[in-house]
Amino acid sequence: MAKPIDTAASTTYDLTDDSIITDGAMAVRTPNETVKFTIRNRIDWTNDVGSARPTLDAGAGASSSVALANIFRVLKIPDRTVVEKIVLGTDTTAWTHSHTGTCGASANFGFQAMAYKDASKVAASMVRTETTAGCGVLAITTSGGAVAGLPTISASTPWTATQPLTVTTTGLPLYFPFGGYVDVQAYGGASASGVTADGSFAGIGHVMAHCTKLPE
Repeated sequence: MAKPIDTAASTTYDLTDDSIITDGAMAVRTPNETVKFTIRNRIDWTNDVGSARPTLDAGAGASSSVALANIFRVLKIPDRTVVEKIVLGTDTTAWTHSHTGTCGASANFGFQAMAYKDASKVAASMVRTETTAGCGVLAITTSGGAVAGLPTISASTPWTATQPLTVTTTGLPLYFPFGGYVDVQAYGGASASGVTADGSFAGIGHVMAHCTKLPE
């Protein structure tokens, strides 16, 4: 491009069009180059999700003494993506969790990778990294349902509004060749029979996945 900008006449140029940039003035990506990007989801747990979609549905199982742990799909992952790290955040209203009663010891929220096995993207063929926590885990307090590791809002420690997700078991990075999702579900605990009312998230939550896109 010998003459990228014509100054002979009064012409309007769209400076958002990179065709006026001469070679060497900007980084040039090739189709075979890996690309870094972030997937983010901001969830209003109080208003958009609400207590009508509980994390633990007390007494909803086959027996009245058994609670069900519902699954929350929080991120959609595109094809050929490597999820390298997940960070949780909050704003305006702190992201919290609670329930009445006890869910037993060693109860956690697991962030699970649900990846498609092939290009057909049939839900029945999805594979889960772990039945527990392939992408990370948050501990649930035995009684009351508070969650350790959720981001907090504090005037004295404003940096706690973001928290890296603790990785266990399979761990990150994880590859999604045909895309998929990151889900959150409660697991573990000695018994859910002590949960006397549904558990639920409240406040504002951000889920951010730092990713690499692999070339085709």
